[in-house]
Amino acid sequence: MATAITQQPTWPLVQTDAGPVTLAQVGDLQSRASQWRDWAARAATTAQSLRSQAEDWLATAGAILVARLTEWDVPANLQLPVK
Repeated sequence: MATAITQQPTWPLVQTDAGPVTLAQVGDLQSRASQWRDWAARAATTAQSLRSQAEDWLATAGAILVARLTEWDVPANLQLPVK
């Protein structure tokens, strides 16, 4: 996911009484916003995929630990209360 946002043309900067203002075409701004939305959507998809992979690996690790329960001491905060 190393896709970068494409470089936009340099927009002119004009001085006003209130300070500098960048002039840009509406189409350029819409294109830029669309690129950021696409990037955000890809980032969200990647994040979800990574969370899912992490859950799978944690489940695998847990299964290994449960299968070898007699080979390690279960921390007190992970033990089920005995009734």
